[in-house]
Amino acid sequence: NEQDPRKFFQENLGIPTQEGEREITENDLRRCCTLGADPERWVRAAQENRYLGVFSGCDWGGSDYDQSSKTKLSYTVHVILGLTRDGLFDILHMKKYEGMAYPVIADDIMINHRNCNGMALGADYGVGYAYNMLLRERMPAEHNFIYKYSGPNSDMLKESPTMFNLYSLNRTESITSFYYAIKNARIRALDWEITGEHLSDCMNLIRTPHETPSGGTGFLYRKHGAKSDDMLHALNFAYVTGRVYLMENIVEDRSLLTRMKQAMTSNNVSGSGPIGNLPEAFS
Repeated sequence: NEQDPRKFFQENLGIPTQEGEREITENDLRRCCTLGADPERWVRAAQENRYLGVFSGCDWGGSDYDQSSKTKLSYTVHVILGLTRDGLFDILHMKKYEGMAYPVIADDIMINHRNCNGMALGADYGVGYAYNMLLRERMPAEHNFIYKYSGPNSDMLKESPTMFNLYSLNRTESITSFYYAIKNARIRALDWEITGEHLSDCMNLIRTPHETPSGGTGFLYRKHGAKSDDMLHALNFAYVTGRVYLMENIVEDRSLLTRMKQAMTSNNVSGSGPIGNLPEAFS
């Protein structure tokens, strides 16, 4: 109570300042890097249907940072997660796209999604209806879940009547759940030397206190305008989609999870789905 919190964490508790102030740290991310240095090993596992399910996440972007116009740095990002029998999520693929050539980007996303036997793809609503249709022209609409971030006091996940397979997703709570998965090593990645540059984006969003117009208090996640957090959101969308497949208790309306899972497993042309025994590497 008498000294600066930074000094207290550093000198009295022996905790680096970053550990004491950030919700997610580089050390947390490094602890997830347990899959070795051979990315093709895990892609082959997905191609051979040795995962329970494979889920993509896409965050649309493509602008450079411009301080004069307050334009934020962003990329279009595509990630792929493989779900193991133990309920862990392996990062099989991460890629950033610069610029706004969205039709070309959508083609490449679908090539990589199909290459890993992707079951379902969760994308953000950020660029609206038109660009998300580029994905739906290339895959069954039932397998494309579009998430529109909502405020901290909204439902965790709620169906929207304005567009097929569009859902509002509580931004604060879903990101908090994703960070919890990182800290508990539920999400696994290749060696830090390979994935560190991309995973570091997860630290570009910091939770800060927030006061509503009515006087209520809470927390909001804010990003630095000169740094990209698109990788974080793509991972979050893929992780939420995988949790829906597992029917985890992320919403009160159990029937909503049932409908979403039935949609993502219907007419599954990729061949991905429940499988037999996994090799020891997945346990």
